[in-house]
Order: sequence, then structure tokens, then C-alpha cells
Amino acid sequence: MRSELVPGVFFSPGFYMGFWQDIILKRYPSNVVLRHIKFQKHREMWIGSILAASQTKLSKSATGKHVQFFIGLPEDEPSDVDVVFFEEKMLPGGRKASALNRLNFQITRCSLDEGETLLGQVLKKNKPAYKGLIVAVYQYGYRADNQLEDVYRALQKEKVIYPSQIVCVELAERTRSVVFTKDTFGLSQLYPKKGSNLVNLHDKEAFFRNPDVVKRSPDHKSVGTDWKDLGAFELMPPQI
Repeated sequence: MRSELVPGVFFSPGFYMGFWQDIILKRYPSNVVLRHIKFQKHREMWIGSILAASQTKLSKSATGKHVQFFIGLPEDEPSDVDVVFFEEKMLPGGRKASALNRLNFQITRCSLDEGETLLGQVLKKNKPAYKGLIVAVYQYGYRADNQLEDVYRALQKEKVIYPSQIVCVELAERTRSVVFTKDTFGLSQLYPKKGSNLVNLHDKEAFFRNPDVVKRSPDHKSVGTDWKDLGAFELMPPQI
């Protein structure tokens, strides 16, 4: 099966990251990938794959169980991407079914080299339209020091915070005393409380690939017995 990005199809973090590295980054110039409007959803899904991998890793640490989180496009705005996982349910008559649980993310960027600030980008998303969503800010570019603590303190002073959570995602290279393994991403929660974790692209449990792609039930119910592993799947890049 082959398809472009469409709602209702959910990808494992490992599958989408492989698509991003092997297809998107190798076929197109970096400035096109970063700027072209037709790559916007693909950029958001890339950040989503890191978020899904992080959730998968955290679930193992918290429960001892390997709960797999997938990433896909939402049916409706204002969510940019949905990170989902399946929970086993029992239907009347004793049938087993899978309930879909969603984490709805609004994705934005913070380009430090272009004068953007993390706090400024976060506050742009502090609007009633994003109430209840998780805001994820991908921060990149040069910075002289870590401003995460300052942003956390500033958010505590805001009268109203509409998103349910706010998290910063960035490539983790080094601190004053630690050099991180290559391809490690840091995720720092800035609201409602502080927290941080790391996920590496070479962590096969976090960036799992079995199954690669699943599709929701045709009637769009959140609970059903017909969630389908799509098997061999070719995700198509945008046409530009």
C-alpha cells in the first residue's frame, strides 16, 4: 500500500523517522524542507515522532509495560498532530477491543538564530483556541545559556495558561559537564510542572517499528475490533 499523509493512518515513531531521514532529507535541500509550505505537516509529524517515542519510553519506565505510541494527522484542527496509543477493552459478550487514546499536540518552532525566543513562541500559543492541547515547541539555533528555568518561572506568573501542557523539544548535544550521545533529543516540560527526559534515535524500543502503520476503523469509532496493521506501506513525500 502507498499513500501520502492522510488523517486516520498512524505511524510508529521508527517508521516515520526512517521516512524522514531516508526520503525527505535525502531527496530535498534542507532549506526547502525547513521552509516550504508543503513540508509543514511533515515537519510537524517529525516532531510528533520524537514525542511519540518519548511517551513510549516513559510508559516503560512508569509501568514496566511497553505501551506503543503512534503518530498521525488529526481529523480536525486546532491539533497539528495526534500521538495515540491503544488500550485493551472488553465489549459486551466478552469480545476484546482496542480503545484509541489521544494526546493532541499543537506544534510550533523557536529559531534562536532568527531572534525568536522560547517564551515568546509559547505565549503566541497561549490562546483560548488551544485550550486543553499540549503545545510542543521545537527549539533550535545557538544559545549561550539555558533559559528553560526562566521560561518556567515566567509562565507561573501568567494569569491564565490555556494549553494543558507545554514542552520544549531540542537536540541535546552537551551541558557544562555532560556530552550526550549523538542523535539525542531533550524534552523539557515547562507547564504545569517542570520535568525532563531524553530519547535517542537509536533506541529501538522508543523508536519501534512493529507494527509500522495502523489504520483506524472505517466507522471512525474510538473503540473497535478492527484496527488493522497495514503491513508493507510506502509513505509518499509531497509533490513540489
